[in-house]
Amino acid sequence: SACTPPWGVQVPVFARVIRYHLILRGHCWVRVDGTPTPKRLNAGDMVAVPHGRAHLLSDGPKTTCETLDRVVERTGFTGHGALVVGRGDAGRETRMVCGHFAHDADEEHPLFRTLPDAIVVRGVVGHKTDWLDELLRYVAREVAAEQPGTTAIVTRLSEILFVQTLRSYAAAHPDRSVGWA
Repeated sequence: SACTPPWGVQVPVFARVIRYHLILRGHCWVRVDGTPTPKRLNAGDMVAVPHGRAHLLSDGPKTTCETLDRVVERTGFTGHGALVVGRGDAGRETRMVCGHFAHDADEEHPLFRTLPDAIVVRGVVGHKTDWLDELLRYVAREVAAEQPGTTAIVTRLSEILFVQTLRSYAAAHPDRSVGWA
């Protein structure tokens, strides 16, 4: 998606889905239902929402958000190409790759019980995230190219993204028992 200020999207709850948002350019604020404060994400950062909870994505922590359905309807987005949101300064554009990973496990699965409402992986600070930078670039190229097989490739990359996110989370939180997963 390509978003120029002002923009804000309310992503609805969706069971058995782990959503992710990779920030390619600019910044984004994310607030997951049930969390006290929004988090700022910068280019190179990623957030995963493991429990399919509703969340807000916006250009500022107090920006008004429209429902995702309304944004899709208003913009005429067909599911192909970039979802363009906002009407402001293109120089302040935020570009994101957003996707999800569907799973069959219920929320009672031991792995999911150990995961927080949101996992933020920082591409610039924190743990070594060369994998995120490489994966992010590859996903962005693949989505932009829209060649035959793009959906299959991005689906597999989403699976890799999920596993790598769990690895990163486990490394940052050795006190939690996700290592066995």
